[in-house]
Amino acid sequence: MRKETSYQKTPIAALVAVLVLAVTLAWAGMSASWAFAEEEAPVEAAPAETPVEAPVTEEAPVEMAPAEAAPVDAANPLDMDDGQEKPFGSDILWAGNEKEFAGIQVINDLLAAGQNITVSGAQVGGSIRMAGRIVEINDSAAVENITIAAQDAKVNGCTANVVGLAGQSVTFGGTANGLYLVGQNITINGVVNGDVWVYGGHLTIGPGAQIAGTLRGELGEEPVIDPTAAVAMNELTINANKADEGEGASITSSFSWKTALFSVLSCIACALIAEWIAGTQTERAGELLKNRPGSFIGFGVLWTILLPVVICLLCVPIVTIPVALAALFALIAASLVSLGFTAAALGRMLLPGVGRYISALIMGILFGVLSFLPVAGWVIRGVGHVFMIGFLVQAIREGQRKQDPDANEPFLPYATTYNE
Repeated sequence: MRKETSYQKTPIAALVAVLVLAVTLAWAGMSASWAFAEEEAPVEAAPAETPVEAPVTEEAPVEMAPAEAAPVDAANPLDMDDGQEKPFGSDILWAGNEKEFAGIQVINDLLAAGQNITVSGAQVGGSIRMAGRIVEINDSAAVENITIAAQDAKVNGCTANVVGLAGQSVTFGGTANGLYLVGQNITINGVVNGDVWVYGGHLTIGPGAQIAGTLRGELGEEPVIDPTAAVAMNELTINANKADEGEGASITSSFSWKTALFSVLSCIACALIAEWIAGTQTERAGELLKNRPGSFIGFGVLWTILLPVVICLLCVPIVTIPVALAALFALIAASLVSLGFTAAALGRMLLPGVGRYISALIMGILFGVLSFLPVAGWVIRGVGHVFMIGFLVQAIREGQRKQDPDANEPFLPYATTYNE
């Protein structure tokens, strides 16, 4: 008769099942979108070949010029002039080093990532979403939103519903209904029909700027507002340090009690929820670490390094982009729960005599306090991420290693005893 420990009652980790389900749904949805794009390609290609074969041979060169120029026009906005962009349904995706989108029309969204990206004279039916080192959008329009994350982000002469910019230096000079800006140096020269939220160091509101709603947010110093600018209401919070408090006060103020409290409470909540929902898996993770520390930590470190590389490689062929996005979503999900799960698992292993929820609470407080500190925070979050990846890899490996054909769950020799 086989006697099994509690964590062996679940053949596959509950957390692994959730991640696999998320990957499956993401893959199915994006594969359907890609299939839709591939189905429409032959429909557009057929009419292009018909005018070439129908006329007499002498007239063929005359009709070829409009057929080749059509992709640049609004009639076929999904084909670009240099062939680097890839249609993804009614969206356009691009990734590379440097790119200029000039005078294009996009049915839905324009998505791009690279070093230097410039957009000018574009008409986008959905949203513009970009990430890079330098991103600049000029004289363009988006029906929905413009979202940019870059070291230097500039939006000038553009219209959109909501604009969100994040970077070291951000500049807005267009028209929007709502504006969200995060950066060290923020400049507003445009018109906002609603509220504006700013978070950063220095804010400059230039001449002619108009904010019909309320200016909200937090800054490190008093903003510079031009006398000709119109701001309906100003509710900014200034967190400037007093000159006589010295450099030590500047360091202390960046880690306020609100940040510390949020960090501790969020880590405690994640640890308790992980213990409540996946208690068998936190116990299993502790046992795997205790019995196989080398492979557990080794695989965790190895796949922590390899996963971003694999995801980037999958982004190169257009066919595997859905797989890359699904893997990215799964990695983000694992990262979000890694600290709390690690705290709960280590609590079960290091504090076995105080109860599962009490141990999760104690380790959650410890990890939460360490996570908001300047150096220890990065270390503890890295440990949590490596622990989570190592457990997922080990759980998958154990699920594939079925030594007993009659058993419905993985066979773990170190956790099983036999009684005659």
